[in-house]
Amino acid sequence: MVGSGLLMVGVALLLSAYMLLSRRTRYLPTLPLGWLILYVTIRAIDQFAGHLPMVSEYQKWVGVGYSVVLSWAVVRLTFALLLELPLKKWKAIEIPHITRDFILLVCYAVLFLVVLRTRGDVNLAGLITTSAALTVVIGLAAQTTLGNFFSGLVLQMEHPFSIGDWITYNSHTGRVTGITWKSTRIVTRDNVLIYLPNNELSNGILINYTKPDRRMVGRLNIGLDYNAPPYKVREVIFGILMQHPKVLNSPRPQIRLIDFDDSSINYEVRFWYNNYLHHPQIKADLNDQLWYALRRNKINIPFPIRDTRLAHIERHHKCEARQQLSEKILDMLENVPLFEALTDEDRQTIAEEATIQDYGSGEPIVHQNEPGDSLYIILSGACGVLLEKEGGRTQKVATIKKGDFFGEMSLLTGEARKATVKAMEHATVARVDKALFSKFLASNPQICEKLGTAMAQRQLDLDKEANRPPDELANPKNVITRIKAFFRI
Repeated sequence: MVGSGLLMVGVALLLSAYMLLSRRTRYLPTLPLGWLILYVTIRAIDQFAGHLPMVSEYQKWVGVGYSVVLSWAVVRLTFALLLELPLKKWKAIEIPHITRDFILLVCYAVLFLVVLRTRGDVNLAGLITTSAALTVVIGLAAQTTLGNFFSGLVLQMEHPFSIGDWITYNSHTGRVTGITWKSTRIVTRDNVLIYLPNNELSNGILINYTKPDRRMVGRLNIGLDYNAPPYKVREVIFGILMQHPKVLNSPRPQIRLIDFDDSSINYEVRFWYNNYLHHPQIKADLNDQLWYALRRNKINIPFPIRDTRLAHIERHHKCEARQQLSEKILDMLENVPLFEALTDEDRQTIAEEATIQDYGSGEPIVHQNEPGDSLYIILSGACGVLLEKEGGRTQKVATIKKGDFFGEMSLLTGEARKATVKAMEHATVARVDKALFSKFLASNPQICEKLGTAMAQRQLDLDKEANRPPDELANPKNVITRIKAFFRI
C-alpha cells in the first residue's frame, strides 16, 4: 500500500513538473493535466489513509469521487489532443474559451451522472428534480451573466469574428484576443485591453476588418497644383505606392481625379494591403514619401492663403541660397576623383547646374540592375547600399554619408546600377546627369582619356579593397571606348 502511494506521489510530481516546463519552453506542448494530477493525488491519499476507520467508512464515495475525476481527466486530455493542439499547430486556429468550456461542461455533467448511477447507485430522478429547482433559483439570480453566456454561444454559432480578427464596436477598435462566457476581449493599437459584453455585441452593429479576407483598401486624399498634369501626378504617386513593401501589387492601386477645388485638383489614392494593424504606419509612410517625391518633381501642394510678396527680394534670397549651396557642392567635387580631369570652370558649372533632390527615410534613390546615366553626391544625411541576392533577399553592404558619391560608371558609360541605394534618413543629394556632363566632353574630347584612366584606376582600387579579381573591362582602353560610345564622340 505504501509503495503504491509513493508511486502515485511520484507520478503527481512528474506531471506537475511537466506542466511548469511546458509553460516556460515552446518545445513541449502545453497539456491540461490538472484533473489527472488531482486524480493521482486522491489515489495517493487513499493509499496512505484508506485503512483508517474514518476514511474506510466513506470508501465507496471516495471511489466515486476519483472515478468522476478520472473520467473528466480523460475527456479533457482527449479534447486537447484531438482538437485544440492540432488546430493550433497546423491551422493556427485557437478554439474560443466559451466554446471549449461549454462542450466540456456538458461532457462533465453527463459523466458525473453516469458515474453516480453506475458506481454510487444513486437515484437520478430525485437528483434531477432537485437540480432543476436549484437551476431556476440560480437563473433568476444571474440573468445578466446567463444573457452574456447565451449571447456568447450565439456569436460562436454565427461566427461574425474569430480570435485574431480586427473589429470595431461603437467607438472601440481592436484585435480579438479571447471570447469568454461573459465578454469578448479586444486589444487596441494603444495596447489597451477592453472587455465588450457578449449580449451587447450580439445585438449591436459590428464591423469586422478581417472578413471576407485580410486584404484591406487604404485611401489617401491629396490636393495638388493646377499646373501639374494628371498623367505626371499619377506617375509620381504610383511610383511611391509600388516601392512600399506592404502595398499589394494586385489588385493594382488606383489614382482617381475626383474634383476641381478653388485652389487645387483633388485626387483619391486607393491601395490594398494585407493587415489592418499596419494601416496607420502605411499611411504615415506614404504621406512622408509623397512629400519628398512631389517636391523632387516640382509638384506643389497648394493651400488657400493670400499673401503679398516682393518678387525681386524673393528672387534675390533664392539666388543667395543657391549660391551658398553651389559653393558647398564645389568643395565636395574636389574630393571626387572623377572630376580631377575637369578644369575649375567646368567644376564650377557642375556645382551651379547640378539638380538638388531630397529623399525621405526608406526611399530608394537608385535601383539595382536599372539603367542609369547620372552620378549622385550626398550633401547631407546617410544612405545604405543594398545588394539583392537570390530568392528576393536583400543584404546591406555599406553605409555612405555626407561627401560620398555613387553612380560614376552609370554617368560615363550608361552601365546598369550594381546595387540599390536607399536613404536611411532625410538625405539631400546633388545629381549630375549625362546631359550636363556632355557639355564638357563635346567641347573637349581629350577629357575622355583622363576620365577613362581615372575610372579604370578607381575600379581596380575597389576590386582590391573587396578582395575581388580585377575586372577585365576595368582597363583604360576599354573604359575610354565605352565613354566615347555612350556620349557618341
